Amino acid sequence: MSYAVNPQLLAEILHTVEAVRIGNSGRVRVCARRMVGFALESLADYNGINAMGILNRIATDTSLPADIRADASTLLQGIRDYAAEGFGNTTPVKTALRLISAIRPDILLCLQQSDEFKQLDHELSIKR
Repeated sequence: MSYAVNPQLLAEILHTVEAVRIGNSGRVRVCARRMVGFALESLADYNGINAMGILNRIATDTSLPADIRADASTLLQGIRDYAAEGFGNTTPVKTALRLISAIRPDILLCLQQSDEFKQLDHELSIKR
């Protein structure tokens, strides 16, 4: 299956890059959620549903592996939950990429070729 990368997804990746760069944890979390939404919205099961709705469906879909449901649940958490559990600033992005890879690996492969993704990967590597 080939995939033309959604321009909204590419734009969201750039927003994510900026949020990671400046250390805005709340914005990083929102961007990560939106990345999942834009990456998965083309699937029939998620058509017409916003990012939070998609994450809710994934979190409660017992046909999916437990680790995927747990990742979706993690992205649904609020900022206080992240702080309480010791999640870092880049954790939501890595979680979002794991979800995208698990559900639509073809999209992640296409994204990895984009300049936007390369910028994100660079920011994540220097924030480790």
